[in-house]
Amino acid sequence: MASTATGSLPDPVATRRKRGTAVLIVGAVLTAVFSSGLLAAFAILVVSGVFAAVFPAVFGTPFDDLALDRRAQVCSGEMILVEEDSSLRVQTENTVRLGYRYDPGDGPREGESRVVASDGLAALAPGDTVDIEYLPDDPAVSRVRGSKAHIAGWGGAIGYGFGGMGLLVFVAAAVPVGLGMALMAVGLWLRRRPP
Repeated sequence: MASTATGSLPDPVATRRKRGTAVLIVGAVLTAVFSSGLLAAFAILVVSGVFAAVFPAVFGTPFDDLALDRRAQVCSGEMILVEEDSSLRVQTENTVRLGYRYDPGDGPREGESRVVASDGLAALAPGDTVDIEYLPDDPAVSRVRGSKAHIAGWGGAIGYGFGGMGLLVFVAAAVPVGLGMALMAVGLWLRRRPP
């Protein structure tokens, strides 16, 4: 005579609800832990975004100077302004604004570039003739030969770095919050799914 083992099988609905509860709890914890940091990360994103927009606009970026280094054409120009500016300093030195007039072939233009006060170009005077470098496809981008279109050089790109870091911090906080919310939805679905 064969004996049969009688035992109770686990209730699949109860098991699914237990798993759903566990997933729901994990999702709630992830969301709670990282959502407090999400607001701070959003604030960092906004501040760094503003910095990324304002800093290069004020101090310039190296891209104009790189383009001028690679493919500038040269024409003759006349100095119209040489003015020391103590409001914009490079390390401990004042900068000097060099205003000039030039004609790249499409009509007279005016431009401005900067040097530090100790640079030999700072000794120029209005009326002096100078070589002007300009981009053939965008003649408004120009500088006195030997100067910088934007005195900050690569420092102007710092703003873009801050914007990128702000975005990275925001994403690092947003991904766990999104994952936690998705887990909570799955947990609720598992708990409420009809048998």
